[in-house]
Amino acid sequence: MEMTTTRPRTRRVLAASTISALLATLLVAATGPAAYADGSPVPGNKNCSDLISGAKELRIDPPSDGTFTDGTLSVTLDVRTLTSDDPSHSGTQTGSPVFDYTATGGATVIGVAVKGGPNTNFYDYRPGGANSGTALHAPVNPANDKFFGLSHVSFCYVPKVQPAIVTQVSAASITIGDPVHDTATLSGGNNPTGTITFQAFGPDDATCSGTAAFTSTVPVNGNGDYDSAAFTPNAVGTYEWIASYSGDAFNFAATTACGDVNESVVVNKARPTMNTVPDLLPNDSATIAGAFAPAGGTISFKLYLNADCTGDAAYVEPDQTVDANGTYVTSNTTFKVTADATISWVVEYSGDANNEAASSGCTQEQVVMDFTPLNS
Repeated sequence: MEMTTTRPRTRRVLAASTISALLATLLVAATGPAAYADGSPVPGNKNCSDLISGAKELRIDPPSDGTFTDGTLSVTLDVRTLTSDDPSHSGTQTGSPVFDYTATGGATVIGVAVKGGPNTNFYDYRPGGANSGTALHAPVNPANDKFFGLSHVSFCYVPKVQPAIVTQVSAASITIGDPVHDTATLSGGNNPTGTITFQAFGPDDATCSGTAAFTSTVPVNGNGDYDSAAFTPNAVGTYEWIASYSGDAFNFAATTACGDVNESVVVNKARPTMNTVPDLLPNDSATIAGAFAPAGGTISFKLYLNADCTGDAAYVEPDQTVDANGTYVTSNTTFKVTADATISWVVEYSGDANNEAASSGCTQEQVVMDFTPLNS
């Protein structure tokens, strides 16, 4: 017959600071015990299936130093003897057996059942799990306040699942200066958390081996669709997208591959407009609009004395560098008309790395000059 001893209790009055500290401890405990927290005794010899519905179990009997696996979960044990008392218990535990553990593999430990004496000490690590722990032990022996010897240990776990991730870029072709984003669909996960990181490589980095031109990370809260932030490329060319899911305690990581279908976007040059207006002849001006960060291109003005802009130009303005959208004007040049003529200005913008070329054409800006000599 097993006998237990009932001890007289001493009533204590706690100071306000002590009560506050105790409440703080209880609040922390309510959110789920840390891996090193003390377990809760449950009566009898309990397996994982008794304690957590649907949990898988790796049983180590008897506990000893070493690494143990069932092909899904691997656990390394370090069994030792306490050299000092456990502050979470009254009495003396010096000399009692305890163990530390680390777990790896394709699973997450959500509880540990430590059998010793007539009962089981259960460490409940739900919901987040704990793949390491320190100084776990069997229940307390009420006869001497020490921990019972270690009979066997059961690691309760949930195998990780492999979610799928597929992606779709918002547009296959855009003009430089326009935004684009990527969408990732995460499916098959076990209430996945963690993050999805989107990266765009380019321009013209077909293997995604260079530094990403753009990175966006978003939090994950369940299976579903997740959008990256908007990306506005600053150079033309083809960009390749990759989306990577970080994984978590219950889900493996997942990633798309460089060059996946629906993950390329072609960024085209901007197509600026050019509006020309004749000033006091023979001067001219042209306004460039819609260019994206123009740099290095030039604008040229040519004056022809015919309607089809054939032959040599009667006047050529020195090229001007185009470094911004805006109006460009010819210099004050004196040009004499000595006969009836159709004066035609042709204005051309060369374009640059980000912008297509533009031209006014021959007929956009023509003036018919009726020459009448002063002595007629």
